[in-house]
Amino acid sequence: MVDSYIKYGFNTQTNDFTYALIPSTGQSTDQNMGPFTYGEHSVYYKILACWQAYLLTNNSQYLNIVRSVLRRIASTPLPETLTPQTAGTFLSLYVDVYQATQNKEFLIYTRSLVDWSSKRLVRNHLILESANGHVYHNYSRPVVLMKAWLKLYRAELDYPLHWKSADSFSPEEGRAVIVARSKILQDKITLHWRSQNGEEGNVTASEVSDKYEFTIPITDRNSQGPLEFTFRIFSNNKAIEKGRVLVTENASGPNIGPWEVPKWVEINISFTGKVKVTDSTGVVEVLCHYRTFDGAQGLVRCVEASPGNDWYLFTVPETGESYSKSVTIWFEAIGNPSWPLTDVSSEISIPFSITSRVNISCNVGDKETVLVKIPDISIVLRPERGILMDQFNVNSSMEIRLIMK
Repeated sequence: MVDSYIKYGFNTQTNDFTYALIPSTGQSTDQNMGPFTYGEHSVYYKILACWQAYLLTNNSQYLNIVRSVLRRIASTPLPETLTPQTAGTFLSLYVDVYQATQNKEFLIYTRSLVDWSSKRLVRNHLILESANGHVYHNYSRPVVLMKAWLKLYRAELDYPLHWKSADSFSPEEGRAVIVARSKILQDKITLHWRSQNGEEGNVTASEVSDKYEFTIPITDRNSQGPLEFTFRIFSNNKAIEKGRVLVTENASGPNIGPWEVPKWVEINISFTGKVKVTDSTGVVEVLCHYRTFDGAQGLVRCVEASPGNDWYLFTVPETGESYSKSVTIWFEAIGNPSWPLTDVSSEISIPFSITSRVNISCNVGDKETVLVKIPDISIVLRPERGILMDQFNVNSSMEIRLIMK
């Protein structure tokens, strides 16, 4: 007898993989999973199935699904629970898609994920079990991450030109310096640049000490925003690479934290909290995102507690009846009003409480004892009719004595 089965699907309108657990009753539980999760229901295996189907059939429909989902994942906050195995499997897939499509957006995200993993998953030249250092299972397969790093390195060897610079420049600096290297080109390189205020120009450089160096002038505050440029071979004007840096007064953007959130919340009950957000140039907006394991998700706008104190209040609404054990929240802050910059916090998991309500009725001065069997428990007192219960004790035998006064 089959008690239940799992039905998989892909929503072309939202670019989401979904699956539903269909019990014998025929009623779906409509459970969804985030991308950076484990197990046979992980989004990774669904993407991999479409990728393998594309390699076998060369049907662009499968490739389009893979690309759309990978683009969405690229904007998903990386959780502190991310392990080397999960990071490595996604890295390897992004490299494969880049090499098949030659679309640089997948290479850019791969580079950023490598940078993140080298900073958050490595300590003292050793690979951690997870970004937050916790051990979630007895294998994290660090070799998967190392193989993905090596795959990206080999892919980069065939790339015609690499460049580097600071991520951003302020108008007060007056210039932006770009350094490029190439193991393939022997010609001069021309860099064509264009700033946000419409200014543009060309800079040509020859290779000196195995590198090309370009200096772009930054003239005034009106140039805040992206500074875009294209590298071209001098002899035939062929474009070989594009890049962008940011011109802004505040390069770091908003700073998120600390925050104050409940240690636990009740299922289908709204809850409140607050988060501190600072930005020397001003804060445009603060958002609180939330989601549960079985599909409830959304965002709420945070409200400034009082002018100038940097704290923002939020209320997460009822998420409905849930099979989840917790609700996950994270914050998104937008700062630097002249050219808005966005930052995202790490994810915060708040467990749902297992509640048991007990009605107590006794006279003033009397004692009431409630027996509980849960070793880790919090007590919430909700008096009615103005009666104040201002004292309770929990002894070693887990008897809770409520004293009415």
